[in-house]
Amino acid sequence: MIIFRVSAALNEFYNESDSEPIAKKIERLNLKDDVKLQRDILRVSSDIVRSWFQFSIDKTVGHITGILAAGHERRQHHPARGWVRGMQAGA
Repeated sequence: MIIFRVSAALNEFYNESDSEPIAKKIERLNLKDDVKLQRDILRVSSDIVRSWFQFSIDKTVGHITGILAAGHERRQHHPARGWVRGMQAGA
């Protein structure tokens, strides 16, 4: 579980804006094992929190992988000369 500190007023605000108490909504959405709110402490399962950021994580990893692959294509290791740029076949 990931713990977030939230304003106790958040719960009050939610209850004023929605006719269903937040605890009942969490239960109705079958999230009672994954989300718990007690006063100013919100506990959320790590799987749910990860899902919030998974798209960004995947895009960042893909971008870094692409950069490293492009760098590797431009710099190749030559047994006698070490790392060289733009090495041609047979050199």
